[in-house]
Amino acid sequence: MQTAGHRKAFLWAVILLAVCISSPAPAQQSEIRDIVTAGHLAGMRWPNFADDRNELQKFYEPAGFAPAWVAASQPTPAALSLIRLFRSAEAKGLNPEDYDAALWDDRIQALKASSSELVVASFDVALTVCAMRYVSA
Repeated sequence: MQTAGHRKAFLWAVILLAVCISSPAPAQQSEIRDIVTAGHLAGMRWPNFADDRNELQKFYEPAGFAPAWVAASQPTPAALSLIRLFRSAEAKGLNPEDYDAALWDDRIQALKASSSELVVASFDVALTVCAMRYVSA
């Protein structure tokens, strides 16, 4: 039987693996650091994540604030899996919109259309924040 603790540990293992295999540009790292420090990301349903800032810092800092969910301006397979999980949150009794379910298609298109460090950083941090909120719920 899988417990909530096992699911949480598995999700964190997936997140750490994603961070380890990414190859970031220094500007992306700077943008991610700035967003995490601000504790706010415009464009999210719940843009204020100041209460989770320390956890995000602990998540990104060991990898030098490298993107965890983006490789070559594409969402990683792990990112797409999490987005599917967010979209199906209702099956777990959760509200998919608490994890920005309706916003991910536009974010993916923006990511694919632009190699902007800010677009990459915003996508990455938004996904991490939503993953943390999902795990906490």
